[in-house]
Amino acid sequence: ESLAINVSKGTIDPLDYDLLVLDEADVYLSPKKQAVIKQFANAIKIGFSATMEYNSKKKVENYLPYEYY
Repeated sequence: ESLAINVSKGTIDPLDYDLLVLDEADVYLSPKKQAVIKQFANAIKIGFSATMEYNSKKKVENYLPYEYY
């Protein structure tokens, strides 16, 4: 929640970042959290997760389309 809070407060300006690293990327599957991630439009996004798919509609690949092993 701290990322979303700091973006909403203006403490973090998403356009200032070139790289966004998401630990436990599956946490960002909710629409609210995905909206925060989308604000980092200029950033390369790298996510790590042991749970790549929550269900058929909630998948990490829906917002991080490239997978590397």
